[in-house]
Amino acid sequence: QTTENRLTYFDSEYGTMQIANTNSAGARYSYVTDKKYDSEHGSLLIELGTQWFGDFKFVSTEAELSNYDYVQFYVYYETTNGNTYPAKVYKEYGCEQEIVLTQNGWTKVTLKVTDGFANNAFRFSRVDTTNNGLDQYLYKFYISAVYGVPKLNITTGDALKTYIAGLNEPTEIQCEQVIAYFNALNSDEQAKVDNYRTFVKAYYLERDGVDQTTENRLTYFDSEYGTMQLARTTSDTCSIGYTTDKKYGEEKGSTYVENLGGWNADFKFLNLEEDLSAYDYLEFYVYYENTQTPERPMIMVKEFGVENQIDIAANAWTKVTLKVTDGSFWDTYNSCATDTAFRLTNSANGMQSSARFYFSAVYGVPKTA
Repeated sequence: QTTENRLTYFDSEYGTMQIANTNSAGARYSYVTDKKYDSEHGSLLIELGTQWFGDFKFVSTEAELSNYDYVQFYVYYETTNGNTYPAKVYKEYGCEQEIVLTQNGWTKVTLKVTDGFANNAFRFSRVDTTNNGLDQYLYKFYISAVYGVPKLNITTGDALKTYIAGLNEPTEIQCEQVIAYFNALNSDEQAKVDNYRTFVKAYYLERDGVDQTTENRLTYFDSEYGTMQLARTTSDTCSIGYTTDKKYGEEKGSTYVENLGGWNADFKFLNLEEDLSAYDYLEFYVYYENTQTPERPMIMVKEFGVENQIDIAANAWTKVTLKVTDGSFWDTYNSCATDTAFRLTNSANGMQSSARFYFSAVYGVPKTA
């Protein structure tokens, strides 16, 4: 009972008093000893039958969740009666982000503590919802004890800089915390954290196993660090993320944009690895994921500041070559940064809001003598 940051005793029968069913008709939970994580003595078993999801929340936790940034635990998803459907647990309280659970094995689950779905709730659901979620089979989820990742006492740039300097082998959670606390600082305080970008870059490139020796590389869109090298230049909202599900050639993954909306979507590269003045052209590949019938063709501006165009094929990789120019068109028309701007557009029918564009790493073609 002396373990630090413990939030529940799901490894004891007392744990059945620390879970509550919030919206799951017919669901039941109990304490068992025949399935347990690592050296724990037992686990909390949640059984779902005919309902399509299961909503639960922690109650009577050992400490206030407001003291923590994350909660962590392990889930064993047991498939029975011939069930082979993959299942998931929502990753963030109140958000649709999720963690797919290993079938008949333990999966580590990290939930971010936010003000969302009842502040301490989580949901089990089937990944494929075409058959209305978790139905027709008996689903069993065994849960280990729950632990919290404490909030950091960091409110200034100097404090965050010192914290980063002390991280020798950072975990993913520590990296996420650094990013979150950096983003919470104002611009003056952020300027003091001069080891921030170096830290984040080093973590992601090592984690993602990206080759750092390739010549003329300008972006790491094949690593999650690439999300810090691409920005929307207009006020419209969109999502920028990283995935390993779609990748060009032998790359490890790709950076993507989605939820664009409107007629045009303008972007720029930033935090490039080299000075663009040494290059005549940039080269990379774009995969345009289209789910509409008929397919909507897309266009990318070919040269910075010029209306020449490249047709972007749907559901395929297209090579894009952008000429490095002064970009006067972007200055007068869209107030974008010069040299690094490009536009995705569909001038005929408007842009499909659910469209997703995946970007490979960007390389430069050096100027010739």
